[in-house]
Amino acid sequence: MEQLIFNPLSEITQALRDGKADGKQTGTYLARCIDNLLHIEAETDSELQDVLHEYLSVIDQLILLLPDTDVDLPYYRSIAAIIRSDYQGYLMETERFYVEKSAEIPDWLDYSAAGQYFVSIVTSLPVLGKWDEQIEGKIIRTHQKYSVKYFPKSAFDLYCKFWVSKGSDQYRLKLLHDVLEKDAQWTAAWLNIGDIYYSQKKWEQALDAYQKAMRDERVHSAALFFAAAWIAGQLKKSDFEIACYERCLDFDPEYPYAQNNLGWALNRQKRYAEAEPYLRFALEHDENKKYASRNLFGALEKLRKTEDLLDLVQQHPKQFRTKYYRERVAKISVKDVSVDMEELQKLLQKITTNEYAGAISVSEERSGIQLYEHQKKAIQDLDRWKRGNGSGAGLLVLPTGGGKTLTATYWLMRSILDQGGKVLWIAHRHELLNQALHAFERVCYQDLSPHKKNYKYRIISGQHDIAIHIKSDDEILIASKSSLTHDLTHIRRWIRENSNQICMVIDEAHHAPAGEYRKLIETMKKYGGNFFLLGLTATPFRTAEKEQGLLSKLFPDDILHKTDLRTLIEQGILSEPVFRPIDTNIKMADWFHAEKADELLDRIINDRSFDFDSPGALGMEAAKLIAAHSERNRLIVDTYASNQETYGKTLIFTINVDMAITLNKLFQERGIRSGYVVSSLRGAATRANRTNEQNRETIQKFRDGELDVLVNVNILTEGTDLPQVQTVFLTRPTKSTILMTQMIGRALRGEKAGGTAKAYIVSFVDDWQEYIAWVNPEKLYIDTNVDFGVPDTERRKYAIRLISIAKLEEFAKLADENLGDEISEQFTFLERIPVGLYQFNFLPDGEDDTRNCTVLVYDCMQEAYLELMNWMESADLSDLNESAIHVDEMLFGERDRLLGYQIQDIVDILAYYKQTGAKPQWIALDERKKYDVSLIAKHIVDNRLDDIAIRDYLNEEWNRAGGKWSAFFGYQNQKAFRKAVQLERDRFIYPEDYSAPTMQPLTQKEEIQIQNLPLEEIRRRYPEIGERLRNAVFAKFQDADGYFFSAENGYRSKNRLDFQIDHIKPMSQGGQTTLDNLQLLTRQENGAKGDNWQE
Repeated sequence: MEQLIFNPLSEITQALRDGKADGKQTGTYLARCIDNLLHIEAETDSELQDVLHEYLSVIDQLILLLPDTDVDLPYYRSIAAIIRSDYQGYLMETERFYVEKSAEIPDWLDYSAAGQYFVSIVTSLPVLGKWDEQIEGKIIRTHQKYSVKYFPKSAFDLYCKFWVSKGSDQYRLKLLHDVLEKDAQWTAAWLNIGDIYYSQKKWEQALDAYQKAMRDERVHSAALFFAAAWIAGQLKKSDFEIACYERCLDFDPEYPYAQNNLGWALNRQKRYAEAEPYLRFALEHDENKKYASRNLFGALEKLRKTEDLLDLVQQHPKQFRTKYYRERVAKISVKDVSVDMEELQKLLQKITTNEYAGAISVSEERSGIQLYEHQKKAIQDLDRWKRGNGSGAGLLVLPTGGGKTLTATYWLMRSILDQGGKVLWIAHRHELLNQALHAFERVCYQDLSPHKKNYKYRIISGQHDIAIHIKSDDEILIASKSSLTHDLTHIRRWIRENSNQICMVIDEAHHAPAGEYRKLIETMKKYGGNFFLLGLTATPFRTAEKEQGLLSKLFPDDILHKTDLRTLIEQGILSEPVFRPIDTNIKMADWFHAEKADELLDRIINDRSFDFDSPGALGMEAAKLIAAHSERNRLIVDTYASNQETYGKTLIFTINVDMAITLNKLFQERGIRSGYVVSSLRGAATRANRTNEQNRETIQKFRDGELDVLVNVNILTEGTDLPQVQTVFLTRPTKSTILMTQMIGRALRGEKAGGTAKAYIVSFVDDWQEYIAWVNPEKLYIDTNVDFGVPDTERRKYAIRLISIAKLEEFAKLADENLGDEISEQFTFLERIPVGLYQFNFLPDGEDDTRNCTVLVYDCMQEAYLELMNWMESADLSDLNESAIHVDEMLFGERDRLLGYQIQDIVDILAYYKQTGAKPQWIALDERKKYDVSLIAKHIVDNRLDDIAIRDYLNEEWNRAGGKWSAFFGYQNQKAFRKAVQLERDRFIYPEDYSAPTMQPLTQKEEIQIQNLPLEEIRRRYPEIGERLRNAVFAKFQDADGYFFSAENGYRSKNRLDFQIDHIKPMSQGGQTTLDNLQLLTRQENGAKGDNWQE
């Protein structure tokens, strides 16, 4: 409760605790408190009392910090008094405020000052005890008296007279005109005049008053323009009406009444296409569907969008039950549309492109892909696996954000496809299928595929191509599991025809024990000969106990390569998580009891397998109850709103669709740019997922920076690429370690991978009184030995000083003039500075002196050293030299980019570990970025310095930077410093020499006849052809009396909504979308038929 309502105060209370709220900041904080109170909306009286008490405490503390000479001090005291319901105190401090202000600025009390300091306070500020109208009237009359006494030139006294007047409209109009006569700038008077005439339905006079008010932008509001637009409609001034509704929506874009009325006004001007989106918005957001649905009906009817119109009627039947609409629906007949059958047949036989199949050409340029060390090691492990076996089944395990899709496609292109193999890539989400294709396009370059010029691909799923179109020469087959297992005929044929050539990839392989995956694997085993099965996952375990053993049986080669989170965080590839648990202070037992759901809670407690995602009604019922907790939802939104600058782009995981929609609305009400994506919204008419395109658009807006918050339900846990996510909000608990890992992983893309240095993991913790063992996100990572602690600042501060002179010279040589061109081009200057060092000392066997060791570690070697640290724990170190040679061969020998590597460093590390049993101390060189000469190079390029200026600038840098450059390069080696700068300048001036390839792989779409596309895709891509075809089918199955009839049982009806168009021969079995292969069935018949068909 406390965090829910008082989060807006958190910054101010923290400033008070830190002693940072004095000076000019005090007045700013007081103004913010008052503004918050003027706009606060509490649902209950008790909630309001809590709000006021908390704000009052802060306001009192801030007032004490103001100097007695502050002219606004009485005003702030009056606010505290009015909150306390101290009527006399308010009047006393208010008079002091009048006195102070009149002495300082004699003409201060104009329209703006009166509105800000008095009118808004009296009308909108909540108080601890409710005032009756009598007290409010006394307050206003007192303002009138003070105004006459201290600001006699102000019109505020006259406005106060109007304010409390209960006289006739005529008398009140006279008072308002008196106000304007005394002060023509008192614009609010014109608003009030317009309101009086509006109530009298004197439209001309009302509109005239509103238009005069509009001259002053200070009074512009959604309410003003809505009222003016309504009047303009009554007066048939349609252009002005539309303009005012548009201005209204500028102030409140989600005002459904304005959206509906604007749509209706556009309809009257026959601008139906413009009206449609406004009416659709109104229909979605207005609780009263009547007007928006009927206005939309009119627009769709005029636009001849017959199917959309019928869908509208089906989704909102209550709005169209009158005789008038029943007759209009019945008249929507295919007889209204003339169908030229011969022309239609020609249109269907036209050639178009198959958006989901074609060929990717291999670019003649090099890919320019710079793999991280962990990715290189993974590829080496995969190559070793492939060389050692003619077949096999194993797992590639990389944390979320570790680039497992790129790693896999890089290896598949180089080691499978270029060698004449085929790839069958299986995933369970459409987003993952699209991402896989993009990954293959990214690696289709000559350096990865020197032997082949192009690759044929196809994507199969309910939203892509269909399985019957699979061809034997398809080389990259990307498919959803269900699209292949629905009818194994087509994939079985492809597998048989490509036997002994296939590598099958299962994305998110922790799902592989599920039945459909196992069916595909068994088909591969039966018909695929020798094949490789590669599973990709960040979480190689299943939460269902019965499936844990199945995973190891499906992948008997076990984990081929695994990179842990610690490694990627230390390398900057993943972000460092910052865990922030937020206690909601909600006792779930009390909440369930209040909602009369004690029995439900008992069932949850007694069901060991319970989770909100569990199959059956129990999880859904529990989720619905949690989602409906309004205080909890507002806490979530307030937590973000009060920390928006820190949390930045945020991904929010919710418990169900209702909660996602609710949170999105609350965010938008707070002015936060948010959107939501869900996977389970279904249209009532089609029973098909209707939000896929909307999901894609919303996700893209989030990627493009148009949204700050993206709310979702179980749709972004796996695979979807969302860079720059700074924060994850876990608003739902889970018992699944997989789900928790995936949710957290969405924010863990590090700076090197285009993400952020830190990731905030904000979890909302309810009080379940230990009834359920929810996964603790922070403990999950502590248990996996990931160190999220803040490094010792002193250690970081002095890290550079700990490097011996010999070691400084070692890495300084990497920038020396003798450095080979290949190395200098491969590595930027910063990459040639160590990321850290191992420092230790020990007494070598047979020696008398302690050896002090410093091993420098560069980007290109960090992964190998981390593996060495893990390997030592179980290694036989009886022969140090032999062990060092083994490490050299296995961890360093195959690496094509090494800097400063010496095998003696390995010997020393192994000797130290053997003697002490401890790993050497790791010191990260966090200050290495200070040695980035590219900043100097950029200054030279940006300022277009000539040779003389460059010389002077470099000499100045060399001499002034506290000796850091001379210490780095060597005191007598300024030449190396200049060369390093020159190389970085070249990267700026000639970026083409260092940039990614300019010639991208080309994707040529497969050609296909329109009649081989599903009907829904024809409607989407070629709406005119789709509409003609649908009309032709209904005409074919319409009798002389105008009744449509079912092809199966002859059921008759004049309502097209009673029927569905069905392929007689299903497309999965070779049927086409042609008139002779389409029929009408009732919905029930079509559902029962499915894909069953016999010649």
